[in-house]
Amino acid sequence: MKYEVTIGIPVYRSVNYIADTMESALNQTFASIEFLIVDDGSVDGSMDVVERLTRESNRYQDIRILHHKINQGVGVTRNHILDEAKGRYLYFLDSDDLLEPDAIQLLVNKMHEHHTEIVYGSLDRIDKVGHTATKSFLLPNSCLLSENEMALYTFKNYRTFQISVCNCLMDMNFIRGQHLRFLDTVFWEDLAFTYEMVTKVSRAVLVSDVTYHYLCRPGSLSHYQDREQLEKSEIQKNVQTIDYLKA
Repeated sequence: MKYEVTIGIPVYRSVNYIADTMESALNQTFASIEFLIVDDGSVDGSMDVVERLTRESNRYQDIRILHHKINQGVGVTRNHILDEAKGRYLYFLDSDDLLEPDAIQLLVNKMHEHHTEIVYGSLDRIDKVGHTATKSFLLPNSCLLSENEMALYTFKNYRTFQISVCNCLMDMNFIRGQHLRFLDTVFWEDLAFTYEMVTKVSRAVLVSDVTYHYLCRPGSLSHYQDREQLEKSEIQKNVQTIDYLKA
């Protein structure tokens, strides 16, 4: 079965959040969506929640669940989604974040209207660590439709441009044609992927509407550096990522 969009959700240690995340995905107003969920060796009950919601959903036929026997990390998991996605377009959703109900419809409309390779939405950042006020990161409504505009915009606005691969709709023919992949690391894999991708994009659209709610929570990969204990192997992989970005 072919879909217009695949929403790819890597799942690991998100038992307290995955229900809201899944519901925000399943409640999308857009019809033609494949929900591709990859269990990255989660043992905290997250997948019990996913399987219950799958059974209860009227979109259960559109939900596909893949499993890793052991935790392999978000980079490997996202590559698995790149390999398996059946949609014409791909949208990554982290397992503790939320979508606006019309997020996919809005981004697909822009993709069709401008025949682009990528559409970025704006987002809210909800801080559950420092408990600061929710902050909005609003993009300008812009069409970047010539060869170098996306790369130039990112370079000029690198301090404020959100480098997460969540909250952007990507054309899978473009992603696969450019052989774009994630590094096998647990931190900054978004940065490496994004900054390689924007150098290859020739048509992009930025949207000022908030379509994504990004949750900063204790223990998430977003706060990897705040953990009290780190495996040396993790640090070594992240040094490799830094070296890759310098190259």
